[in-house]
Amino acid sequence: MGIYSLCVLSILTSYEDSKNISSNIMAVTSFFMWLKFLYFFRLFRPTSYLIDMIITVIFDMRYFLLVLFITILAFGDAFLCVSLSNPADDQYVTNFFESLGFAYRMALGDFDSGEFGSTSTWLVWTFFLLSTVFSTIVMLNLLISIIGKSFESVNDKADQAAY
Repeated sequence: MGIYSLCVLSILTSYEDSKNISSNIMAVTSFFMWLKFLYFFRLFRPTSYLIDMIITVIFDMRYFLLVLFITILAFGDAFLCVSLSNPADDQYVTNFFESLGFAYRMALGDFDSGEFGSTSTWLVWTFFLLSTVFSTIVMLNLLISIIGKSFESVNDKADQAAY
């Protein structure tokens, strides 16, 4: 988005909206500038290995991330369905995006089970146990093995990459 577009956008929106949009664009731009700066470390021998490792790991994780995303969608939808069967004041997630965040946090180890509702407790605990075993234990250990495989392949080519 160029400067001209920002000027037109600031004219068409209020001051606060254009300030927020400008701040968001600056945040994204700053983020990508720092990534570009990090990418330049490939020029130096001690850090080129690490940058190559990061790029290889991200590339090798693409199918894993797809499976993890579908898993999070499945558990998020299941938790939403159970939560919506609770009375309005007893729901722990109220929309699909909250349920995705709930399932994502659970996959990362946030096991706050104190907020589960009072309806279908056996079902929500079943989904909770399945999510902790599958998303946390199985998927994250699979991720570790993918990263280990990527590390090994980059290690094998470390001398060639230096030249």
